[in-house]
Amino acid sequence: MKKFMVVLLTLALCFSCVVFSQAEEGLEVLLLVPSAEGSYFSAAVLGVTALEEKYPGTHTEIIEMGAIPMEKASAAYELESYMPFFEEGCKDGKYDLIVTMGAECNAALIAAAKKYPEQKFFSCDLQGIEGSELETSPLANVYGLMFKSKDIGYLAGFVACQVTQSDMPNANPEKKVGVIVGIDAPGLNEYIGSFCQVCAEQGVEVYIDYAGDFIPDFAPAVAEKAAAMYADGVDVIWQVAGSAGSGVFTAAKEAGRYAFGVDCDQTRTVADPEEAATIVTSFYADYAAAIDATFASVVDGTFVGGTYPLVGLAEGFIGYAHNDQFTAMAPASIQEAIVALYQQAQETPMDIFSVVEDPEGWESLKQTVAPKQ
Repeated sequence: MKKFMVVLLTLALCFSCVVFSQAEEGLEVLLLVPSAEGSYFSAAVLGVTALEEKYPGTHTEIIEMGAIPMEKASAAYELESYMPFFEEGCKDGKYDLIVTMGAECNAALIAAAKKYPEQKFFSCDLQGIEGSELETSPLANVYGLMFKSKDIGYLAGFVACQVTQSDMPNANPEKKVGVIVGIDAPGLNEYIGSFCQVCAEQGVEVYIDYAGDFIPDFAPAVAEKAAAMYADGVDVIWQVAGSAGSGVFTAAKEAGRYAFGVDCDQTRTVADPEEAATIVTSFYADYAAAIDATFASVVDGTFVGGTYPLVGLAEGFIGYAHNDQFTAMAPASIQEAIVALYQQAQETPMDIFSVVEDPEGWESLKQTVAPKQ
């Protein structure tokens, strides 16, 4: 038995040395994203660049392919716009892993993966594949995760209720919160339907508005919308509008109120320190953890494509920014309540509202939480 254990330990050590050696030799990772700014794509940038620190010798490269305006969005236009970048990344076989994210990248991702079957791809947020070629005919060199947006919204709504009912210095006695979303579409409303569900259960009013797009040009208009909400007594606004959502932080600074970030820890991406200081926390799919886990599978040779799991709170892939600012701003009661919610989600199935599954219920829910005139 002892001899067997010695052999087993020796094999384990040898395997560990191989994995470490591979990382030491320097693996190459390419991130292809429409933009490195804002919140959504910044999350992937932070996750990919973190690999260099965790895995010595690893080299990462980030290429911004250019954001596509909403009015031009189509599979054909997206393929035409992004395929040259995927072609360039694949042609020499230089990269051990190519990472991308977002529905607008799917057409080019699928085309490139079919053309270069030896190239490994990972989409850290594989949106919009329902009914697509990738779902019906999975590709062995593509791995991707899909996240339950409603779980992110539920967590954000839960914390928003905690904030507006707290004795935090910038919260008033009124129970009012707000959300500003990029566009009025089922996929985006999926974030805020469950947000409103929690608020309805706790008797909190919700102000809802839309930016109209996700690009920085819309940030000033978002700032005006957020300012109006704060002026009407809203304590905290969650921005779900990408780069356009930065206007919420501008308004929060001027109003002396609170804000929530999205997609990554936005205290790390907002340039103005006073605006960043308004952010209690941020809610997101944990792209950094997903990127790290997938890269580790490439390093140790266990990468398996052709599967695209749907993950959420119960699976531990929904995160919030638990940084020094959060622990300083949020009372212990709020911090403890979040921990309890995570535990509940992992122990007992939660009934979380879905706008996509129940559009009629969404209309009713909006009326329930609408501000009283």
